[in-house]
Amino acid sequence: MQARFILFFVLFLLGTTGFSQSRLEKAENKKKALQKEIQGLERIFSQTQSKTAASQGKLAVINKKIAVHQEYVQALVEEIGVINEDIAELTDIIIALEGDLDTLKADYAKMIYLEQKLLDSRGKMTYIFAARSYNDLMMRLNYLDQLTEARRSQVEQIQKVKIYLDEKKVKLNDRHQVKEKTLASLEDERKELENQRKEQHKIVSQLKEQAKDQEKKLREKRNEDKKLQSLINHIVEEEMSKEQGRLTKIFEKKKHKLPAPIKKSWFISRKYGKQPHPTLPNVYVNNMGIGMLTEKDAKVYPVHSGRVVTVARISGLNYIVMIQHGEYYTLYANLKNVSVKDKQVVTPMDVVGMVETNAEGETELEFQVWKGKTRMDPEKWLSKKW
Repeated sequence: MQARFILFFVLFLLGTTGFSQSRLEKAENKKKALQKEIQGLERIFSQTQSKTAASQGKLAVINKKIAVHQEYVQALVEEIGVINEDIAELTDIIIALEGDLDTLKADYAKMIYLEQKLLDSRGKMTYIFAARSYNDLMMRLNYLDQLTEARRSQVEQIQKVKIYLDEKKVKLNDRHQVKEKTLASLEDERKELENQRKEQHKIVSQLKEQAKDQEKKLREKRNEDKKLQSLINHIVEEEMSKEQGRLTKIFEKKKHKLPAPIKKSWFISRKYGKQPHPTLPNVYVNNMGIGMLTEKDAKVYPVHSGRVVTVARISGLNYIVMIQHGEYYTLYANLKNVSVKDKQVVTPMDVVGMVETNAEGETELEFQVWKGKTRMDPEKWLSKKW
């Protein structure tokens, strides 16, 4: 009975490690996802890094890298916390198993001692044939069988506990090694984060020295937005008279579910709406959509099936493509080439075009969502948000 209780207790303790194991796997998966994101950002940054001049694109990438590296540091800290909990649990289990093993061995020794004392020097056969009757003989045989079965069962319990104990000792050693590697990674990551912050400070300082150039670019961007707004208004007015109810409802159901228009690594470099200028103090910009900084030669895809209502070229925005989805429109700007034509019906499998890379090495798509003449926040329509 005691052996069964011990084994039950051991199995219970072993089951508790499943929870920490699940948390450790979750932390590891999160870390891998962040590593993949960092690798994508490094590819984007390497393309802007080849240019010596500081730029808003460079600053956007470095800001995003810092944010992701901070998240990665936090993920490492959380992982170390889970590992420490796992080590503590494994240590408790090992102590319990060692105690149980000692108890089982002591019980086994008692069984051997009692059996030897019972049989004395007469031996098993003498004990059997000393029976006074047939019933006594059967009872003695049965008792010896029980003793044999008890010893066998006790040996099995000892072997099981020993196997579990050895497994947990190996696992504990593995956890200590993982912890050492994770601590080393944490130290490296903190150093990298500090380097990123120094680079950020350097870029901000350079951009502040280029204040006049930044103000000029801001004026140019506002003029480009006005031209684009005028073009959109004209297109929407032409399409308003047509019945688009069914297509509108289909598109509306896709809110928060639309795929990104870019399949390569990307992140949101400019958010929608009124935003503070990254370097000019007390200056705000009103973004009509979002900027999606990506890798060179990134292809652009429609986020939803629709009909191309315009292919145009606007100074500063290069080629633009506008696709209609009922009362809704998605707009893709800053394309260096276009692979669709006006009135063409497209799906998310079709290539709209390729994103332009400017002289500063920045490959940034301008993505907008409209309902009629009303601008909408594209980020709220995408399933993935960076």
